[in-house]
Amino acid sequence: YLSVSDIKQSKQFIKVPSFITNKSSTKIGTLYHKILEVLPIKRYTYESLKEKLEQLINKDELKLIDLNKILSYLNSNIYNLLLKSDKIYKEKEVSFMINSSLYDENLKEGQILITGIIDLMFKYNDTYYIVDYKTDDIKDANELVIRYKKQLDLYEIAVKNIFNADKVKKIIYSIKLNEIIEL
Repeated sequence: YLSVSDIKQSKQFIKVPSFITNKSSTKIGTLYHKILEVLPIKRYTYESLKEKLEQLINKDELKLIDLNKILSYLNSNIYNLLLKSDKIYKEKEVSFMINSSLYDENLKEGQILITGIIDLMFKYNDTYYIVDYKTDDIKDANELVIRYKKQLDLYEIAVKNIFNADKVKKIIYSIKLNEIIEL
């Protein structure tokens, strides 16, 4: 049994992101994730977003975040698809099996049970979209691809198995860069 977090911290797959060891960055990252989890899916202006966030989080937490970064996401192409989607899953827990060799090529047989939580998944026009929010302090999108491609590949396996999905698109949304990164 492994979680996606265990695998993403494994040196066989990717480096441990800096936000995992930096407690204040972890708090801010967790805060952005929580906001995007509980924020109702609808159109927002800067004013309506600020008003809603004042209802959802305390003033000290509100000072830690950049409303423009959230608003940038809420005006993105991926959010526009989300608004038109057929089904929406926030913080979707998944459990699935993979061949042991995907984790360690020296393991020739057997399977490993993997668990994880997908930040956002939605279905639009027979395509499942996996969106993973990242708050890492990075300089370019390629750093996120290197760190998290394996995590999203595993989520793709889960979605294909659990939902019998033919088409899956994997997206990293960098809050720091205000950028959609399609894998």
